This record gives sequence, C-alpha cells and structure tokens, in this order.
Amino acid sequence: MRKEYNLKQMKVKRRGVLPLLNRPETRPDQVSLTLTLDQDIVAYFNSAAEQPGALPYQAQINQVLRQVMETDGLDVLEIIKNQLLNDPEFIRKLAQLIKVA
Repeated sequence: MRKEYNLKQMKVKRRGVLPLLNRPETRPDQVSLTLTLDQDIVAYFNSAAEQPGALPYQAQINQVLRQVMETDGLDVLEIIKNQLLNDPEFIRKLAQLIKVA
C-alpha cells in the first residue's frame, strides 16, 4: 500500500445519486405499532418465515391483512380456497392423502 495517493489521477466511475436512492417509493407508508396476537398465529407465521426465500413474518401478516382488506365483500370461503390452492405444502399433503385413500 502506498503512503500517499494522488487523488487527481483517480477515475470517477459514477456521479450523482445512486440509482437505488433516487427511485420513488413504491410501498405505502408504514406505521409501527404494538399488536397482540394469539400465540398460535405468531408461531404459524414464524415457521413460515423460516422457510428458504420466505418473507419475514411481519411482512407475511401484512400481506394477509392487505388481501383481506382488498377482497372486502368476497366470501370468506373463497378467500380460504384461494390461499389453500396457492399453498404448495397444502397441495403436497392433499396429494399424499389422496394416494392413501
């Protein structure tokens, strides 16, 4: 390593704000709050968050709440059906049960 560097000879590769810092915010404002949930609900989302590539449990809870909010007026059974049909673990277990029967 040199004792001194000539900064005038250094090449600048980029000027200005980094692209990730300049992009507009795409998600809505978030609010921090304290929320009391049943222990089994938290355990479910924590275990789901431990799966490879999964979102953190708070983000998953937020997604479920947003889906319920956006599907206001839809039948609850329809919402549950859609959730189950998009759950690969549920499909795998259902396939195992069908093979046994």
